[in-house]
Amino acid sequence: MTLFILDPNLENEHGHHLNWDLSIAEAALDRGEDVVVYANRAFAAGVPQTVKVVPYFSYSTYLRRSEDRITGRFDDFRYFNDILAEELEALPRGMFAATDVVLVPTLSEIHLLAYVSWAKRFDPVAAPLFVIHLMFPSGVSPAAPREFTVVDPLQALTGSGRGVAGGASRVLRQSMVAAQVALATTLLAGSVLLLESFVRLQQVPLGFAPGGVLTARVGLPRAAYSELPRVRDFYERLLQSLEANADVQSAAVATSAPFAAGVRRGAVVGERTTASTVSSLSVAEHIVSEGYFQTLSIPILLGRVFDERDVAGSPSVVVINQVTARQLWPRGDAIGQQLEIDGRLHDVVGVSGDVRGDDVRGATGGGPERQSPAAIYFAAAQFPQSTMTVLLRASSGLSKRTRSTNDLAAVAIALRAAIREIDPAVPADQVRPLDDWLTEAVAQPRLTTTLAAAFAAMALLLAGIGIYAVAAYSVGQRRPEIGLRIAVGATRAQIVAMILRSGLTSAGAGMLIGCAGALAVNRLLAGLLFDVRPEDPLAFASVATMLGVVTLVACYLPAMRAASVDPLVTLRSQ
Repeated sequence: MTLFILDPNLENEHGHHLNWDLSIAEAALDRGEDVVVYANRAFAAGVPQTVKVVPYFSYSTYLRRSEDRITGRFDDFRYFNDILAEELEALPRGMFAATDVVLVPTLSEIHLLAYVSWAKRFDPVAAPLFVIHLMFPSGVSPAAPREFTVVDPLQALTGSGRGVAGGASRVLRQSMVAAQVALATTLLAGSVLLLESFVRLQQVPLGFAPGGVLTARVGLPRAAYSELPRVRDFYERLLQSLEANADVQSAAVATSAPFAAGVRRGAVVGERTTASTVSSLSVAEHIVSEGYFQTLSIPILLGRVFDERDVAGSPSVVVINQVTARQLWPRGDAIGQQLEIDGRLHDVVGVSGDVRGDDVRGATGGGPERQSPAAIYFAAAQFPQSTMTVLLRASSGLSKRTRSTNDLAAVAIALRAAIREIDPAVPADQVRPLDDWLTEAVAQPRLTTTLAAAFAAMALLLAGIGIYAVAAYSVGQRRPEIGLRIAVGATRAQIVAMILRSGLTSAGAGMLIGCAGALAVNRLLAGLLFDVRPEDPLAFASVATMLGVVTLVACYLPAMRAASVDPLVTLRSQ
């Protein structure tokens, strides 16, 4: 805020004009305001360096051109007003802001014509606050200036020294709003990034269809199933029984299921032909039955899956995923090639799609954010295992038990019944839908996103409350100013726009600071983000939109109250 004092009568270092102007200027400086005094061109007195004095006006009201004490006096005043009007009009209007105050000290109300005409040319909302101070109104003699006490007209106007259009308190309030908005911006930006990352994580292609699939861990007792033919026979009978059940669409067994608990091993494979671009590759090793790919809806891109030809004693065959095929045989000629694992050769008969959640790192294959690893699949009929994961896809038809589709409860009952029929001593553990395992895999990202969203929501709420409180308090403090603006012609819409503009300006500054802070903080979140950049423009645009709406809503009610101010009641109370 800047206080402009326009005093054409300030001509020299003597008299009450200099004392009065300096007293007002020093009081404004104590409040932290800037002061500029436009004096008469004849002024050359020394003043404190903190007060800027600009010699500008050509004439003073003490000018006398006529000896006629009746008609000459009015001619002199008219001449002075004409000159003063020209010099006021020459002042650049752009140097006066809406938060500034223009103070006009004068000896008589007769000299006000030029000032009033000049002030009326300003826009009522964008104009500074004009204060006309009659040092000695008509009928008061300046003969004894020491009997008068210099009073700051701004304090006299507002009572108890409250700033009309600004001051240190207003800057403090705006700084508080900006700080709240900056904090909310930082938290919201991080929260939106985590939310966007979580949404993309949920939408990432898994390579299989987990819906409607039931999983269970079955471990055969070593004492009863010490021979591999017995192990193979148990699982073959189990799959035949389950596939015959009307509630089961397809059934399979595997050493593990994607994202589920199971046995996961890594292996190093070697390529036996010159067609490969690498000599060896680390892969995830899986042992599955022939219905595994159908049950999980994993596509077969080349070749075939396991069938009745792939039994014990027949040549060992494997199905590899696309990552393995791309790294070993980038030209796409993987079918018919051979892989060497632990000194044994295996023929490649098929290439499947890539599947997430099959990583050998971790007990459950990692989360969906991990890329599909290189993987190979062995036939369970050729390499039987005593502990396997049973995978059952529920039938899409109506269940005979519950009369509903995709009834996993009926599938679980069928599984337990089939196991009891073969061997009642064999337990079925961890019977649960495959979707549950997938939900657990994203539990940590979901928790992080939820906590960040909760903190961001609280910060947004506090910012809205803070903006509303500051706007309401500011309107209360600026009632005299608003009353004056309405009195000189400001419309209801202009007053509302003025209050909204003030709130949006503070919030905008806070958003800029908060965005700078968010850019720094979001880099720390890079390890928690999936397929989202820390400086993602969509996230920052969303934050700006949310905070802009909150600011508008928070400022609207105080702005409407400001527009309903009665100027007569307000000014009389002052």
